[in-house]
Amino acid sequence: MLDFILALTFFTSVCYAVLGKRFNHQRAAIGMSASIGAALSTGLIWWENKNGLTIRNLGPAALVLAMILIAIIIYKAIKQAGGSFSGGGLALGLFIMFIMLAGLDLPVDSEVINSLMVTALVVGFIALLLHHKTGSHNYPFLHSVQPRLSEIKDERAGMHRNRSISNQISKGFRKLRKDTDLIKERPQNINNTVAQIKRLLPAEGWLTQRMAALRKKAHQIRNGHVARLDETKDLTRKLPLSLKKKLSKDIVGRYNKIIDVDKHIERLDAMAMRNEKKIRELTQQAEQYALNYDYKGLTEIIERAKKLQDQNSQLFKTIDRMERKLSAIAQKVINETKRGESHEPEPNA
Repeated sequence: MLDFILALTFFTSVCYAVLGKRFNHQRAAIGMSASIGAALSTGLIWWENKNGLTIRNLGPAALVLAMILIAIIIYKAIKQAGGSFSGGGLALGLFIMFIMLAGLDLPVDSEVINSLMVTALVVGFIALLLHHKTGSHNYPFLHSVQPRLSEIKDERAGMHRNRSISNQISKGFRKLRKDTDLIKERPQNINNTVAQIKRLLPAEGWLTQRMAALRKKAHQIRNGHVARLDETKDLTRKLPLSLKKKLSKDIVGRYNKIIDVDKHIERLDAMAMRNEKKIRELTQQAEQYALNYDYKGLTEIIERAKKLQDQNSQLFKTIDRMERKLSAIAQKVINETKRGESHEPEPNA
């Protein structure tokens, strides 16, 4: 009996540690792990009976080492499903239970061992139940999001400035799509899905702000206000007024050589306005579907939001390229002017 329990616990825990990540800790992972564990355990016990062997033939030291290994695997598997406290409590309780079933002599009173085992199992089960009650296992991505609006905008602004985050956002939408399938089991989490959609999409007005900053930079360069550009303030602060005017004229000339830059900015502006409108419409529809508990409609919204975010990512990249191009115009002219100034021969005394 001990051999079967140990084998079943070992094989099931190993399978769940692997399949749990693959199937996002859903019931399919539990069922497959239990089935595979039972089949492997039955095969091992049949082999042991055929050869007249048991786990006790390994000796006390090897038996304890095997139990410790099994306890570690149990901890890893349960930690994925219920957190560290539940994993530690259940692993410790089962480890003590296996020691007692094996009939090993311990230098501690049996009542103390029994009390420790019961306490560890109870604490582990309570931690597991609390973990599932909060929904952090079934919905690891749908945690409640309630920061202040200004903090949300600042966070998302920083997030969307970094183009490398786009891939993480796309993965977030794919994860959200999978977790939405579980909402039917826990409908109270449906509002968290809407919150996550809003969190993954750019904040309302963020695209407009980016385009406003781009138009401002283009306007400053086009009109020769080189000293007002953030990237060139330090470079131009100590220059005389006559040289600043010369720089402005050169920068305007370089700017005018960029083919259809103003038309390009207008197209970007139109795209930003369309995406802003789509963001508002998507979030409003998501809220309506959530009120009506329309799971199918909410799933479609997530798919549309993912496609919209892919478009936003491309738009961010285009805006970044345009901003860098405009900044490079001013910096290049200033650097060339400074190099020319440093190579001018000093007048003879």
